[in-house]
Amino acid sequence: MDVMKSHVRHTDAILRGNIDDTIRRIASRHHERLDGTGYHLGLDGGELTFSERLVAVADVLSALGGVRTYKDAYPKEKIIAILDDMVARRHLDGTIVAMVKNRYDHVMDVVNAEAADVLALNDRVNAEYRSLMERINRIGPDEDVYSVLSEVPRDLF
Repeated sequence: MDVMKSHVRHTDAILRGNIDDTIRRIASRHHERLDGTGYHLGLDGGELTFSERLVAVADVLSALGGVRTYKDAYPKEKIIAILDDMVARRHLDGTIVAMVKNRYDHVMDVVNAEAADVLALNDRVNAEYRSLMERINRIGPDEDVYSVLSEVPRDLF
Protein backbone atom coordinates (compact mmCIF):
# COMPACT_ATOMS: atom_id res chain seq x y z
CA MET A 1 0.00 0.00 0.00
CA ASP A 2 2.87 2.38 0.75
CA VAL A 3 4.31 1.78 -2.71
CA MET A 4 0.91 2.39 -4.31
CA LYS A 5 0.46 5.58 -2.32
CA SER A 6 3.87 6.88 -3.39
CA HIS A 7 2.66 7.65 -6.92
CA VAL A 8 1.26 11.03 -5.85
CA ARG A 9 4.60 12.04 -4.30
CA HIS A 10 6.37 10.96 -7.48
CA THR A 11 3.83 12.84 -9.58
CA ASP A 12 4.47 15.98 -7.56
CA ALA A 13 8.25 15.64 -7.86
CA ILE A 14 8.18 14.92 -11.60
CA LEU A 15 5.83 17.79 -12.44
CA ARG A 16 7.34 20.38 -10.07
CA GLY A 17 9.02 23.06 -12.15
CA ASN A 18 7.98 21.37 -15.40
CA ILE A 19 4.31 22.26 -15.56
CA ASP A 20 1.95 24.94 -14.29
CA ASP A 21 1.70 24.69 -10.47
CA THR A 22 -2.11 24.60 -10.56
CA ILE A 23 -2.06 21.50 -12.76
CA ARG A 24 0.72 19.94 -10.68
CA ARG A 25 -1.31 20.41 -7.49
CA ILE A 26 -4.45 18.95 -9.06
CA ALA A 27 -2.52 15.89 -10.28
CA SER A 28 -0.71 15.30 -7.01
CA ARG A 29 -3.68 15.87 -4.67
CA HIS A 30 -6.25 13.50 -6.16
CA HIS A 31 -6.08 11.18 -3.12
CA GLU A 32 -6.62 13.89 -0.51
CA ARG A 33 -9.91 13.70 1.42
CA LEU A 34 -12.13 16.41 2.84
CA ASP A 35 -11.67 15.03 6.36
CA GLY A 36 -7.87 15.20 6.09
CA THR A 37 -7.28 11.42 6.05
CA GLY A 38 -6.09 11.26 2.46
CA TYR A 39 -2.55 11.19 1.15
CA HIS A 40 0.14 12.30 0.44
CA LEU A 41 -0.15 15.58 2.32
CA GLY A 42 -3.14 14.91 4.60
CA LEU A 43 -4.90 18.09 3.46
CA ASP A 44 -8.48 18.75 4.48
CA GLY A 45 -11.35 20.16 2.44
CA GLY A 46 -10.55 23.77 3.31
CA GLU A 47 -7.13 23.37 1.69
CA LEU A 48 -8.40 21.82 -1.54
CA THR A 49 -9.59 23.76 -4.57
CA PHE A 50 -12.73 22.86 -6.51
CA SER A 51 -10.56 21.40 -9.28
CA GLU A 52 -8.65 19.21 -6.82
CA ARG A 53 -11.92 17.97 -5.34
CA LEU A 54 -13.33 17.33 -8.82
CA VAL A 55 -10.37 15.21 -9.91
CA ALA A 56 -10.61 13.24 -6.65
CA VAL A 57 -14.21 12.33 -7.53
CA ALA A 58 -13.22 11.53 -11.13
CA ASP A 59 -10.42 9.26 -9.88
CA VAL A 60 -12.77 7.30 -7.62
CA LEU A 61 -15.37 7.06 -10.40
CA SER A 62 -12.70 5.78 -12.78
CA ALA A 63 -11.47 3.19 -10.29
CA LEU A 64 -14.95 1.92 -9.50
CA GLY A 65 -16.33 2.00 -13.04
CA GLY A 66 -13.25 0.62 -14.73
CA VAL A 67 -11.92 -2.88 -15.14
CA ARG A 68 -8.77 -3.52 -13.14
CA THR A 69 -6.49 -6.54 -12.99
CA TYR A 70 -8.03 -7.36 -9.61
CA LYS A 71 -11.71 -6.58 -10.30
CA ASP A 72 -14.43 -6.10 -12.90
CA ALA A 73 -16.19 -2.76 -13.35
CA TYR A 74 -18.81 -2.20 -10.67
CA PRO A 75 -22.44 -1.66 -11.70
CA LYS A 76 -23.97 1.83 -11.49
CA GLU A 77 -25.91 1.11 -8.28
CA LYS A 78 -22.81 -0.05 -6.41
CA ILE A 79 -20.76 2.90 -7.66
CA ILE A 80 -23.39 5.39 -6.53
CA ALA A 81 -23.68 3.68 -3.13
CA ILE A 82 -19.90 3.87 -2.64
CA LEU A 83 -19.80 7.53 -3.73
CA ASP A 84 -22.65 8.33 -1.30
CA ASP A 85 -20.79 6.54 1.50
CA MET A 86 -17.61 8.49 0.73
CA VAL A 87 -19.57 11.75 0.88
CA ALA A 88 -21.12 10.72 4.22
CA ARG A 89 -17.63 9.97 5.59
CA ARG A 90 -16.38 13.36 4.29
CA HIS A 91 -13.96 11.81 1.85
CA LEU A 92 -15.49 13.37 -1.29
CA ASP A 93 -17.25 16.63 -2.09
CA GLY A 94 -21.03 16.10 -1.95
CA THR A 95 -21.82 18.84 -4.48
CA ILE A 96 -19.53 17.31 -7.09
CA VAL A 97 -20.81 13.80 -6.41
CA ALA A 98 -24.40 15.07 -6.78
CA MET A 99 -23.49 16.57 -10.18
CA VAL A 100 -21.98 13.24 -11.27
CA LYS A 101 -25.00 11.29 -10.06
CA ASN A 102 -27.43 13.64 -11.87
CA ARG A 103 -25.62 13.03 -15.17
CA TYR A 104 -24.15 9.61 -14.46
CA ASP A 105 -25.23 7.86 -17.65
CA HIS A 106 -23.99 10.71 -19.83
CA VAL A 107 -20.68 10.94 -17.96
CA MET A 108 -20.06 7.21 -18.32
CA ASP A 109 -21.05 7.24 -22.01
CA VAL A 110 -18.49 9.99 -22.67
CA VAL A 111 -15.82 8.21 -20.63
CA ASN A 112 -16.42 4.91 -22.42
CA ALA A 113 -16.37 6.54 -25.86
CA GLU A 114 -13.19 8.49 -25.10
CA ALA A 115 -11.49 5.48 -23.56
CA ALA A 116 -12.32 2.95 -26.29
CA ASP A 117 -9.03 3.30 -28.19
CA VAL A 118 -6.95 3.25 -25.01
CA LEU A 119 -8.82 0.21 -23.70
CA ALA A 120 -8.32 -1.63 -27.00
CA LEU A 121 -4.59 -0.91 -26.88
CA ASN A 122 -4.49 -2.01 -23.23
CA ASP A 123 -6.12 -5.30 -24.22
CA ARG A 124 -3.50 -5.81 -26.96
CA VAL A 125 -0.64 -5.02 -24.57
CA ASN A 126 -2.00 -7.43 -21.95
CA ALA A 127 -2.45 -10.19 -24.54
CA GLU A 128 1.09 -9.64 -25.83
CA TYR A 129 2.44 -9.68 -22.26
CA ARG A 130 0.72 -13.00 -21.53
CA SER A 131 2.07 -14.44 -24.79
CA LEU A 132 5.60 -13.23 -24.04
CA MET A 133 5.53 -14.67 -20.55
CA GLU A 134 4.41 -18.04 -21.91
CA ARG A 135 7.25 -18.00 -24.47
CA ILE A 136 9.81 -16.87 -21.87
CA ASN A 137 8.75 -19.70 -19.58
CA ARG A 138 9.41 -22.16 -22.43
CA ILE A 139 12.88 -20.85 -23.31
CA GLY A 140 15.33 -23.67 -23.83
CA PRO A 141 18.98 -23.76 -22.77
CA ASP A 142 20.15 -22.59 -26.22
CA GLU A 143 17.89 -19.51 -26.31
CA ASP A 144 17.94 -16.21 -24.51
CA VAL A 145 15.18 -13.92 -23.40
CA TYR A 146 16.29 -11.16 -25.77
CA SER A 147 15.39 -13.24 -28.82
CA VAL A 148 11.84 -13.54 -27.50
CA LEU A 149 11.62 -9.84 -26.63
CA SER A 150 12.77 -8.90 -30.14
CA GLU A 151 9.50 -10.38 -31.41
CA VAL A 152 7.34 -7.77 -29.61
CA PRO A 153 5.34 -5.81 -32.19
CA ARG A 154 6.86 -2.34 -32.50
CA ASP A 155 3.46 -0.63 -32.72
CA LEU A 156 2.90 -1.41 -29.04
CA PHE A 157 5.59 1.12 -28.09
